[in-house]
Amino acid sequence: MLVQEQQRRNPQEISYTEFAALQPPIFTTATDPLDADNGLRIIESKFNLLPQLTEQQKAHFAAQCLHGPSGAWCASFWQCNQPGTRSRGMSSKRLFGLTIPPSLVELKQREFRALQQGSMSVLEYVQAFICLSQYSPEDVDTDPRRAAHLLGGFDPTLLTHLGRRYNSFTELVDAAIDMEDRLSQAHEDQRRKRLASTLQSGSSQWQRVVHRPPPRICYIDMPQQQEQHCGTQHHPFSCSVPPHPPASVPPAKPSAKYPCYKCGKTGHFSKNCLALRRSQAPVLIRDNQRQNKKKGPKRDPAPTEGRVHYTHIDQIPEGEPVLASTFLVNEHPTVVLFDSGATHTFVSRSYATKHGYHIDNMKTKYHITAPGSPIDMNQIVRHLRLCIGTEEFYVDPVVLPN
Repeated sequence: MLVQEQQRRNPQEISYTEFAALQPPIFTTATDPLDADNGLRIIESKFNLLPQLTEQQKAHFAAQCLHGPSGAWCASFWQCNQPGTRSRGMSSKRLFGLTIPPSLVELKQREFRALQQGSMSVLEYVQAFICLSQYSPEDVDTDPRRAAHLLGGFDPTLLTHLGRRYNSFTELVDAAIDMEDRLSQAHEDQRRKRLASTLQSGSSQWQRVVHRPPPRICYIDMPQQQEQHCGTQHHPFSCSVPPHPPASVPPAKPSAKYPCYKCGKTGHFSKNCLALRRSQAPVLIRDNQRQNKKKGPKRDPAPTEGRVHYTHIDQIPEGEPVLASTFLVNEHPTVVLFDSGATHTFVSRSYATKHGYHIDNMKTKYHITAPGSPIDMNQIVRHLRLCIGTEEFYVDPVVLPN
């Protein structure tokens, strides 16, 4: 209603009070001269609500918006002009333009013409484009030229997918935002597929079994004459001649090539060694005797009995139900042996030292029956993380000598 009433009046009837009712911004001073240009654009938007204003009135009203150092500069400017020509040829744009050095405008023009999207998003690039285009209006005087200039600064990947040229600036901005979202979604899908493929291939590699129990026939020592059914030297399973009636076959037994680690004899494995069972019996007796004693000097606790059959892959006899595979231990790929006859989790000292694991000394000793000869250990590594597939386990392995 205020604007309609002002349009019915004569230009001479519009006063500064009516202009001040539009609440124009007050400009004082700033370290950046471009702030004066921004203030001018805000005031000009207020002038558009008063179409009856002449250029001279706009200059006078704009001068009233200058306070502080800017107001002092404006007063000095008016004093330098003759009273009769004070408002002649003066406009608000020229009044504010005198505060902006021409060299700064040229700098902004060069910055606009060299503007590229780079690492900015489409919205950030468009915002910078619109802000700098105000200083080079001759380059964007039409909508097709404006769209062509914006298109030339897009990222090469985005520019390739946009393809055709756009005559409308708004249409180009909408297409660029939509294409940027599609490319971002496609990149995210490819990243997820690569990650899933890497995890799947790594999981299948870690779960590989090194040793598998062979057929039972491999454990039978068959005489030479039983292997020759037809007189030709070949495997008996591939012979086409029916074999002789089966004779009594001795039961499977370990090969003499791998003696028992406990007693050094052949014919059995260390986990079935009788010497091991006899050596453990006195420990139970001593434990019972110590529990029955109510008086006497305090003794050190008896060592904890432990057992490990194999500490290296090359020590595992053929056919032993021992699994070996590579898993992550504290993010380090490590060969892990799964021995069903072992009583604890063990780790070699060389491995712990190599990866810088802290070794703790325990008051309680471990009497470990290991390949070669029994050993006494009182050192462990605490809180190692073992990853098997998607599961995590925390173990405190006993340290064994190298």
